[in-house]
Amino acid sequence: SINRRPLDAEATGFLADALERLGERDKAAATRTRLGEIRGALKLVDQCMEEIGKDPKAIAPRLALAELYLKNGVRVESARWAESAHVKEPNHERAREILLRARGEKP
Repeated sequence: SINRRPLDAEATGFLADALERLGERDKAAATRTRLGEIRGALKLVDQCMEEIGKDPKAIAPRLALAELYLKNGVRVESARWAESAHVKEPNHERAREILLRARGEKP
């Protein structure tokens, strides 16, 4: 589940707890570190969505979402957000680059 949903804070928290109970302290600590990263990412998602709600034409929050999802291996969502920025501003080089990377192509 965690591999298929890398931003699932609940599953990651459960995994950290299970690892701790199994005595896998190092793995549990690493998983808790990842949990903190996920929580930060989800906070950024909320902030970007709020910005887009205020300004539906905004490019920067769309690109921030595209990069965040790409970094976390969620290529479909990354491509979706990069494409939404690219459609709004077709000559935006960074949007094009992220879109290509999300699709597994060379920029």
